[in-house]
Amino acid sequence: MPKKSRKWGIHFDIAGVKEKIRQLESKTTKPNFWDEPEQSQKILQEIKNLKNKVEEYENVVQQYEEIQTLIEMVLEEQDIEMISDVREGVESFMNQYEQFRIGTLLSGEYDHKNAILTLHAGAGGTEACDWAGMLLRMYMR
Repeated sequence: MPKKSRKWGIHFDIAGVKEKIRQLESKTTKPNFWDEPEQSQKILQEIKNLKNKVEEYENVVQQYEEIQTLIEMVLEEQDIEMISDVREGVESFMNQYEQFRIGTLLSGEYDHKNAILTLHAGAGGTEACDWAGMLLRMYMR
């Protein structure tokens, strides 16, 4: 694995996620696991979500490595026609990476819960009211 993608694994705590999967899966092997069906379903759903996160990370790393290989091929062969393939690959990778990064930023313990947001126009007159209205419309979407 390239040095850059190893750093991503540390940043996104993939080792910690894999350890949590292992711990949760060990809970599922206990004889009394199904005694509380609601709790059992939550654990199984969490395992599924964590496995999806690891799979998504591995896909990002694989795509990164494929792009690096493609770039090396272009440099070795001096094939200008392949540059468009590299560009498309990089754009695709950047989109996938950004989605993964944002998903990781919003995957904290409380990030799936609702929030109460209050907007106050303050003492700025009509401009402040307009601004508060724009913010409200933005958050309502």
